Amino acid sequence: MYDAATLAGQLRRLVELDLDEDAEDALIAEIGANVPDPEWMGAVFHSRGFERPDGTLDYDAVSAHILSYRAIRL
Repeated sequence: MYDAATLAGQLRRLVELDLDEDAEDALIAEIGANVPDPEWMGAVFHSRGFERPDGTLDYDAVSAHILSYRAIRL
């Protein structure tokens, strides 16, 4: 399980670096295996809730959100 700083760094790599498809897929799989939120990509790519006024992603805020996920157990 990633800590917040590690996750923020990995998300920054995913969003800001121009990775080839294989490297991007591997990083997505690695992040997915190390975070509790199965819908983490939605917070990164489909939410404006973690966007700064200049349009960049607030990696610390989105990391905290992703790591705060708790599954509902019935």
